[in-house]
Amino acid sequence: MARSVPAMFDELRQDVRFALRALRRSPGFAAVAILTLAVGIGANTAIFSAVNAVVLRPLPYRDPASLVFIDISPATSVESWLTSAWRERARTVSDLAGFNGPSPATLVASGEPEQVQSAFITWNFLSLLGVAPTAGRNFAEADASPGAPAVALLSHGLWMNRFGGDASIIGRTIRVSGTPVTVVGVMPPTFRFPAPGALMPASVRLDTQPDVIRVAGPAARLNVIGRLAPGLAPSAATHELFAIYRQAAASLLDDGRPEFSQSEIDRLRLEAGPLQERLAGNVRDRLWLAMGAVGFVLLVACANVANLLLARASARQRELAVRTALGARPGRLVRLLLTESLLLALVGSFVGLLLAVSTSGVARMVLAERLPHLDTIAIDWWVLAFTVAVAAVTGMLCGLSAIPAATRVRLTGIFSGGTPAVTGRSTLRRVLLSTEVAVTFVLVVGAALLVQTLWNLSTTDRGFEADRLLTVRVSPAVPRTLDRTDRRADSRYFAVFFSELRDRLERIPGVVSAGAVSRAPLAGTASRLMNIIVDGRGPAGDESSTPIAFVTPGYFRTMRIPVIAGRDFDDRDRLGAERVLREIGIRIALGASGRDVSRLVVLQTLVPTMIGVAVGLAGAAMATRLVASMVYGLTPLDSATFAGAVFVLLAVALGATWLPARRATRMDPLVALRSQ
Repeated sequence: MARSVPAMFDELRQDVRFALRALRRSPGFAAVAILTLAVGIGANTAIFSAVNAVVLRPLPYRDPASLVFIDISPATSVESWLTSAWRERARTVSDLAGFNGPSPATLVASGEPEQVQSAFITWNFLSLLGVAPTAGRNFAEADASPGAPAVALLSHGLWMNRFGGDASIIGRTIRVSGTPVTVVGVMPPTFRFPAPGALMPASVRLDTQPDVIRVAGPAARLNVIGRLAPGLAPSAATHELFAIYRQAAASLLDDGRPEFSQSEIDRLRLEAGPLQERLAGNVRDRLWLAMGAVGFVLLVACANVANLLLARASARQRELAVRTALGARPGRLVRLLLTESLLLALVGSFVGLLLAVSTSGVARMVLAERLPHLDTIAIDWWVLAFTVAVAAVTGMLCGLSAIPAATRVRLTGIFSGGTPAVTGRSTLRRVLLSTEVAVTFVLVVGAALLVQTLWNLSTTDRGFEADRLLTVRVSPAVPRTLDRTDRRADSRYFAVFFSELRDRLERIPGVVSAGAVSRAPLAGTASRLMNIIVDGRGPAGDESSTPIAFVTPGYFRTMRIPVIAGRDFDDRDRLGAERVLREIGIRIALGASGRDVSRLVVLQTLVPTMIGVAVGLAGAAMATRLVASMVYGLTPLDSATFAGAVFVLLAVALGATWLPARRATRMDPLVALRSQ
């Protein structure tokens, strides 16, 4: 006979009350089970909150599914002539916009300097995303016209932290890297700047949320995003934009632009992909990998609690037999045991949620250098729903282990003082133990591999000595008095600035040496050098550019980086002087053999030596005529004497060249490039 709904709720209430009393009677068992589940569920909750924020949650833009990022390689940004061609001819995208940055800048307001992150965007950038300022106005097309006053938008965080949320900041003038700009608006607190989230090769802070946003100039190189036309896929945009690029580049090639060649046009690759995927970058794969790892942790926790419940069922055989003898149906006993298991899982999930929230500060500190927009990771309703769902599934899985205790109760011996038996326990316990050991083995192996990886990374020769090494990031502003008509004025100013800064640092007591580099070691490179050709040979494969870094004299000495061959940079290598390099290292990296390098080194010495010998022969032939009267027994142009002199000079030159040639042929390309 079907039971009424009130009767079912009454039985559920009785089961919950009994489960609570049973757990209070066994505090040790309850504490171990709850803490075990709390660790597993809490870890899953913490990782899922990151997955939800970075991967699953839609971007806070208008129609985010139609936004695409135009990724080109080997270049990393798009020149203005190409963005103009796309805007004029593209039909697969309804609109295009671009950005550059964020990058360090110096903000000066009310006389106080502060280092901030600054980004440049096209005037229609925010309109394309469907984002409106929370105060003030958006950029307009007139703001990007030549000669227009410089304007800027502030991030909500900078507005609150630096200016205390003062609305009067709108219309005021601040200085950003020496340039006066007028604040015209403040971004909303939920705005997420679409900078990519690719992981760096080392633990380097990713500042992806700019504090100050300015309008990019018409000639700026930009990262381009677009909005797909209705009903079209990113692949269609890829084909059309690439075709437009080839047409526009071929036109410029026909016009005689020296920086273009047909090989450069053929090397470029272009792909339009969903902006959501581009922002997640390789963080997406690592988050899912972490989610799988903590899933294994939860599986181990389930196996542990299931074993605990199975052992507890053995101690409750008489209780279950008495309930059966009094008329309790097997289904009611199963519900009783499942209720107790679910109650453990719910309490464990609550404790796990508290652990996830209480350790969020530590997690943010650890992940701050790995995940972009970490402030968007929060415990929201989706995370809570996930936690409840995980708790329910976990409780059911753990409770299934105790079902044999409710369905295979034997009443024999209950009134004669015997102990009822519950069958099937041994097989299930062995299965649970085997599962737990197997999963734990996988986790241990994975952990061991990670530990060895960390050890190898910490002990690998990085090419420099980090001991007693202090790094400081400096972002000097450009003076207003600088001649803006001179394209190299900025470069000359920075060269003098960092040269003088290095000299002043080296005069500080306790400082042995100082140097400057465009970007810190293991943090990538500042730019790339295109079309490197050595003796008519270009780079191998499709790569047409090489990453480069800019350093001052003294950098290699400060970093304790040995120069394998040749010399270090010095004060002669200033702006305007002949450029010196990345040479033996570059040649080996481009595929030169040991014989080629040896021949190069030898010829570099022998060629000028032979030229000197030839000039010396002519000079000696003329000079010996002056001493002809002093020579006895031989002619002034004695062939044996001249031949002997040539032999001695060439032998000395060869002897002086042999050791560098021998070292060059044994050079490791990676070490060579690192030292260069």
